[in-house]
Amino acid sequence: DILCEDVTLPIDGQSVGVLEVNAEPALVVHMAPVCEPPRPVAERIVESLFPGEDEGRIPVIAVVGGTALAHKLADYLRSSGRSTGFLSRTEANIDGRAIARGVGSIGARARAMFLQRRLQAAVVELTPDDILKEGLPIDRCDLMCIDSLPDLDDARVSNRSADYGRAIGLLFSDFARRVVVNSERTAIREIPRSTPNRVALVGGDYDRLVPTESVADDDC
Repeated sequence: DILCEDVTLPIDGQSVGVLEVNAEPALVVHMAPVCEPPRPVAERIVESLFPGEDEGRIPVIAVVGGTALAHKLADYLRSSGRSTGFLSRTEANIDGRAIARGVGSIGARARAMFLQRRLQAAVVELTPDDILKEGLPIDRCDLMCIDSLPDLDDARVSNRSADYGRAIGLLFSDFARRVVVNSERTAIREIPRSTPNRVALVGGDYDRLVPTESVADDDC
């Protein structure tokens, strides 16, 4: 807090006195009923932190059916200088440091990880079984990489084909902005025809990640 001659002008060139330094803004003094009419100070602070269309969300990648791919993407994000979280049914860590030890559900581990202030990006590994058991642990992601999905025509999963179909349909709802599918390990028929996502099919070598085909929404 400061005292100055004119609050509408820069402090350079005028007499200024520092009253105190606060650890956090006392927004309540600008809100009703303390202040009538209330002043939109909190709104202006948020707007300055997240200008324009910035929602304040970190980039999140979801990986389905590919543990090795999930770890590789997390390593890539870390190498770019971002503090990166990794979440799966068995672990949750940020930059390799385990968090949420002893927490049983993937949803609880997700909440613990995403509450960490140092988190700048995240990779979340999912399986259809996880989704059927607990639902999606996050509300959406920027990119979803599908390395493999259960073949609904396989006799080994025939007794759960309807359940897996619902899980796959949930993945292709509004969950991901963009989707990359390994066309060598995922039956193309498993992708719902009504998906609103932008879907790209690639070959199985993720080291090269060479697109083999781009699929229009109407053709999925």
